[in-house]
Amino acid sequence: MKELSHLMTDDRWQKLLERGKVLSHNLSRAVFGDDAVAEPIGDLTWQLWSDLMKQPPRAPDSLLADAFYIVCKMTGNRVSVVKMKAYTKMIFGRPLRVIPRSKTTKQKWPVGDKAKKIILSHIPDDDAYEDMVKEW
Repeated sequence: MKELSHLMTDDRWQKLLERGKVLSHNLSRAVFGDDAVAEPIGDLTWQLWSDLMKQPPRAPDSLLADAFYIVCKMTGNRVSVVKMKAYTKMIFGRPLRVIPRSKTTKQKWPVGDKAKKIILSHIPDDDAYEDMVKEW
């Protein structure tokens, strides 16, 4: 599969990345308020999302919510899936389902080797990754 970045014009790709950055920070502020953790979580979410967007396993908004959930869980700033629906409704205008199982593979996308490599390149903590996926 070709990288998504090569299928879009440079201008459209930059606008998509800029929108993702704004949304990742808005989501982080909605969850953590003005807490000092909000900005680093927003930054890390955007970095992970923009890397995953090169060959996205999901639509951009859903993937952003997934990336935020992963960052929160792996950094010890957990947010429940139920609360994520409320926060995503507030930020995206609709509730988004976080990391659902694939209808075809019956797995969650972060479990794959490619996704694991990307996630660990941003959050190099094997124990946190294993803790995140152990229930899946």
